[in-house]
Amino acid sequence: MILLLALTIKTDTLWVQPSDPRVYGATQTGGGNIVAWTRDLSRWMAIFTIVKGFQLQSAIMAPGFLSDWFSGGVGDAGAFLEDGTPLYMGLKRKNQAYVCAGYNLFGPYKEGIGEFVLSPDGKHWAKVMGKNDGYVLVADGKEVAGPYDFIGPVFYDSLSRLYYRFTEGDSCGLARDGKLLFRYQWIGTKVFLRGDTVFCEVGKDGKWSGDKWKGSEALARNGEVISDWFSAFDLARFAKGKPVFLCGDKDKDWIAIGDSVFGPYPKIMYQLRGPDDRIYYAVSEQGGMSLYENGKLLSEKGDKAMLSAFLDDSSLGYSLSASHSGLAYTKIAPSGESYVIMNEKRFGPYNTVLLSPPFVSLDGKHIAWVMKEGDTERVWLDGKPQQGFDKIYAKESVRFSPDGKHIAYLAKDKLGVWAVLDGKAVAGPFVDPSYARGLGTTFSDIYLMDKEMAIIGIQWKEGNRVMILRVRVSF
Repeated sequence: MILLLALTIKTDTLWVQPSDPRVYGATQTGGGNIVAWTRDLSRWMAIFTIVKGFQLQSAIMAPGFLSDWFSGGVGDAGAFLEDGTPLYMGLKRKNQAYVCAGYNLFGPYKEGIGEFVLSPDGKHWAKVMGKNDGYVLVADGKEVAGPYDFIGPVFYDSLSRLYYRFTEGDSCGLARDGKLLFRYQWIGTKVFLRGDTVFCEVGKDGKWSGDKWKGSEALARNGEVISDWFSAFDLARFAKGKPVFLCGDKDKDWIAIGDSVFGPYPKIMYQLRGPDDRIYYAVSEQGGMSLYENGKLLSEKGDKAMLSAFLDDSSLGYSLSASHSGLAYTKIAPSGESYVIMNEKRFGPYNTVLLSPPFVSLDGKHIAWVMKEGDTERVWLDGKPQQGFDKIYAKESVRFSPDGKHIAYLAKDKLGVWAVLDGKAVAGPFVDPSYARGLGTTFSDIYLMDKEMAIIGIQWKEGNRVMILRVRVSF
């Protein structure tokens, strides 16, 4: 059923499962894609359909002898090379895994580990595979490293050079295109590149406990230690070309931004990079959570504050908050009253439960959050409540349009799940997204533009026939 308001609503069928009784079905990946797969009984091939945003892409792959099981290895970047070659995994019988590129199969291996890694130009790929009692790195169909005790992370730089970290016995190494750059007792999994310069965490004077490292840690540049040694260390990110790292010793924490060190603090819980590379971080102290910016206290000690995420400019329109708007956060005062704060704007006090950090429009003019009153959840926009529902899917679906004039999200009541636009249910009801394999329709995501909203998802019919639908709402 589609609920019509003063809007234009159109439903398109993007893919229909063939009548083959051995069709497997469809699923959603962590990156927001929908993967549908089947196999042709006469040719024993798998057909994968990838839906992301408004786009549809299909590919036929896999020789028929890999007919026991198929899995789409589609991550946030997608498992398609620039020329359209699909990357996927096939498994025949127990412990016979094949890594596949189009019709080319490589293996067998024991298992596949993690996602496919693609080069920035989309021409090269790599994947870690289990082999015997260790792991090897397969790149463009060739084993280029291993076997090692473990391999990861694996990544390409802007020049499509392949980097990988590996563990071997009681040491770790970092390599590029098969050439060892340096070794230490321990190398952290966070590696940052600036041209040919490599920053990472390294360790010494310690020991491995299972897969965990316990020992002294420091920051290294191209394998040379450039910081003091600490009992706890975390290279977080870069700001204006300077490394940002957290370090701790004897129950105290510090945060360092280049040569500037702030602290000590009782406990730094997390940090975010905001506008103009300013660093915000939350400190657990005096029974609450305090917010700081480059050493400056922003909230009041004793408050329980929760930072919003800042916008990643690579995903305009689909992030929680906007870097252009400055700091936005929620807090709970020691008295129990709740507040929402964005720059100089202050909303509250409220005596209800805050369920989410704030969401800020790209232009920085509007702010929204989710609160619960009794059994009712509702979105508040610029301090005004919208329609109440049993559940708001805040983390998964709250979106501002790029121009900041519209807000959309998924919400549930007794009838099902609705797509909500500007506080009004405009499409639905659909099946709860947590209902994995039922009859009805489950929608996975909302894409909101200035003049159009699209919801893409899977419809299940009698006999487990699968259809992928796109509902477009124009306004």
